Formats: sequence, C-alpha cells, structure tokens
Amino acid sequence: MKKILSLSLILTLVLGAICIFPASAEHISAHKINCGDFWYAPLGNGNAAIGAVSSDLSGNIVIPETLDGYTITEIAHSGFKGTKITGVVIPDTVTRLGDYAFSYCPNLKNADIPYSVTSLGEGTFKECPSLKSIFIPDTVTDIGFCSIGYKDSYIDNDGVMVPDGGYEPVGITIEGYKGSAAERYVKEEISFFNFKARTEEYKTEVLSLLNIPEEDPEDGTGWLAYYSENYRYRSESSKCEATPDYVLITAYTNEVGPMFAAELLGDYILRDSNYHFPATFGYLIYLPKTNEIYSLEKAYELQIVGIENVFTKAGVGELLGDVNYDRKLNIKDATLIQKAIAGLAEIENNEIGGFLWNDYENVPTYIADFNCDRKMNVRDATAIQKHLAGL
Repeated sequence: MKKILSLSLILTLVLGAICIFPASAEHISAHKINCGDFWYAPLGNGNAAIGAVSSDLSGNIVIPETLDGYTITEIAHSGFKGTKITGVVIPDTVTRLGDYAFSYCPNLKNADIPYSVTSLGEGTFKECPSLKSIFIPDTVTDIGFCSIGYKDSYIDNDGVMVPDGGYEPVGITIEGYKGSAAERYVKEEISFFNFKARTEEYKTEVLSLLNIPEEDPEDGTGWLAYYSENYRYRSESSKCEATPDYVLITAYTNEVGPMFAAELLGDYILRDSNYHFPATFGYLIYLPKTNEIYSLEKAYELQIVGIENVFTKAGVGELLGDVNYDRKLNIKDATLIQKAIAGLAEIENNEIGGFLWNDYENVPTYIADFNCDRKMNVRDATAIQKHLAGL
C-alpha cells in the first residue's frame, strides 16, 4: 500500500511539474501538439505558446485566442521563424512575444501587437526586411536585445559572404508613446531608427510657426485633418534623455486633403508630398532646439544633419538606384540591374505605383532608372558604376 501511495505521490509531483514549467525553448519544443496550421505547447494553468507547423505558412494570418481549450498567451521561441507570412494579427490573450518569434520572415509587412503584450524577446523581428514600421503599445515594458530593426552581419570569406554571428541595424520607424519602452529602445539604438510618437508634443509650436489654427475661427470646425510627429535622435551622448535633433511633421488640411505625389529630390524619390498655401503642408522638418521649421526640400537644401534618413528610414521615399533595398547605393545594385535585364533575377517593388508625378517628364517611374531616361536598361547599371567611381 505504501508503495502504491509513493508511486501516486511521484506521479502527482511529475504532473505538477509539467504544469508549472517555465516556457523554455527546449521544453516547448518537446511538448508541441499540432493543430491545423499551428502547433501549441501547454504552459500550465490552461495556457499555451503557439507556433507555425510549417515554414510554408503564408499570407495574412490571425493567431487564434484558443487551441484545444488552451488559451494562447505566448508566441513561442522561434514560433513563426522563417515563415512566408505577410501580416499577423495577435490576439489580446497574448502577453509575450518570444525570442526570434517572427524572425527571418522576408515577406512580413504588418504586425499588429495588442495592448495585452508586456514584453518582446531577443531578436523577435530580426531579419524582416519588408517590415518598415511597427507600433509598440505602452503596455510593453521590456524589449529584448536587437528585437526590432536588425539583420545578420556578414564577412567576406574568400569571396563568399557568410554570417559572422553579429547584428547590423536596418532602418525602421517604431511608433509608440512618449516615455514608453518603445521610445527608450529607439533612443538606445541611436542614429538607426525613427520614433513616431502617438502624442503631439510640438503641435502648439508648429501651428504657431505656421500661423495656422487647429480649428476654423469662424465656425469652430476642425481645420487640421491630420497631424503626426516622427522623432529622430542621433547624438549618442544624450541617450535616453535626448531632445530630438529634428521632428518630421506630417500634416494636411480638411480643405484639400492629401494629394499623393512623388518627385525627385536630390538622390531620393520622395513619396506622398503635399504642398498648399498658406503653409507647406505635407512633410515639414521642425527643429525643437531652435524652434525652427522648414519644408522637407529646404531642410535637404540646408543639409540638416541626418536629414537623408527621413527618406529611406522614415518610409517617405526610396534611394534612387537602390534596387536591392538595402538603403545603400553600391555595386550590388548595378549587378542586380544587369542580372534583371539578362533574365537571371527580378527586382521586386521596382515601380512606384499609385502616385502622381509632380514633374512627369523628368522624374523616373522606376527606382532602377538611375540615369532618369524613363527606361531601365544597362545604361542605368553603367551610370551607377560611374557614379560610384566618381566619374
């Protein structure tokens, strides 16, 4: 009888241990249960972590709140790593996104993080080149190392580029609240990312400089249809306490609404420009330290430090000739153009569609049209090579 009781006690302790284990990658891997396109691993207390059964999972996905009666509270370590998903909606039952949860997802463009989430693991969105912006709610208090906006770094090994185990930053706009972990993350990763605040800290100063009322003085109706601020921090000496070096202001009025357009500005193709009297509505550059405001063109002309990052890293435009979209113009772009012409490769998202050209005759339709003759051909590759050689 004592042996039976002892065995029962041992089984009880073992089962109890299963119900309270920490959500380690090893344990989750050992306790996967497939359920359609997803698998889950029990975490105890009726909760579970979730991942994708196959790396072929694609398209926009909605992660379920429950599977087999378990509440999904965590995106598992590497749960959707390497999948082909283009968008993901995460339910408000989830409180944590695990390490590398959505890493190496080349097609991921949209990730909807709910206010229930409190932490993002290490490398959560690493190597997601299509993810240009993401909103991080203020409920998130912990963001892991290189969680957002990074890719593998490589070294040249006898002509072959191989990963060296390190990280390299890529441009991304992180949207969140002032004073949140999202803003602290951006400030700590100085000079690589933009932070778009869901507050309007400088709105009073901006409207005063523009001499524009927020409301129509005659009937009190809203005159300003849209306003947002996108912060840019650069100085490493002022991490976590920085005043932005500049703020990208986006604004337009009820009278005219936005006019989607594109134009060539220096080496960049500017998107979504919108200019109307009495002020330059559309993109504006505000300098908090001096209380000055400029049109984007004027700021570019004045060569305000870091202003070129507005185009590629804030999602306003594209670097002309950057056909591999690594935000650099180099010999790789010329090579890719040559391969595309020979039918050996493709240039994705080459055409900027859905925009009007302010100067249709002189502005290129294609990112690859480096010599601006409105054609993509070997001359563009040659023009890039000459430009890089200083010729």
